[in-house]
Amino acid sequence: MRADFEDDGILNQSNGATVDYSDNTAFAPGDGIVFAGATRDDFTADTTGVACFTAGSLIDTPDGPRPIDELRPGDLVLTRDDGAQPVRWIGSTHLDRAALDARPKDRPIRIRKGRFGAIRDTLVSPQHCLLVEGERFARATHLVKAGRRGLRRAEGRKTVTYVHLLLDRHAVLRVDGVASESFYPGALALKAMAPATRKRLEKILPPVARITCRDTARLAYGPTARPVLSMAELRALVLQAA
Repeated sequence: MRADFEDDGILNQSNGATVDYSDNTAFAPGDGIVFAGATRDDFTADTTGVACFTAGSLIDTPDGPRPIDELRPGDLVLTRDDGAQPVRWIGSTHLDRAALDARPKDRPIRIRKGRFGAIRDTLVSPQHCLLVEGERFARATHLVKAGRRGLRRAEGRKTVTYVHLLLDRHAVLRVDGVASESFYPGALALKAMAPATRKRLEKILPPVARITCRDTARLAYGPTARPVLSMAELRALVLQAA
């Protein structure tokens, strides 16, 4: 499972404390669910790996850039392949200082302005996929390990709010100028959700209920918008470019 976590194209979410926005109810400023006093057992390599954006990031929409955490189901976002598409589900996961100290690998990756098209410094989760050469996806954490310039782990970050954005199909979005992925409901991501959140998601997209593994995810939801490079494949790509 750990090898699959590191190298396959299935995207994972955080543990079960995901905030579900599908009822269109917004939190007041400062409200939300916080993983206070989390331990290493709460954030294992088998259940973490949040693949998502961070609060405050600006996503391209037909009406111009909007803060991603202000979106609600039904709002339109611009995709690379299919134009404007409606948001089907959006949620957020807040990691406080204790949670990040317990699981430092969940600290966000900072993309410097000018790299990967970024219009400003922006943060993504380590497992979030960015579009790279050859129209392929590569995880942010793998790009850091491969030595790609302009990316580093935000070690000094005390807290982070990750935002999960689901469309009818996996898509390439542009956020803060960076081409990257929407949320993909892989089997591990669904298992990591709170039962109530997963049931809500299954009502929104009934085929999600059939997802139990990589193959059923592809059948029920469709393939990833681009092939996802493994760490080994990414290193080979870097060597070829050197």
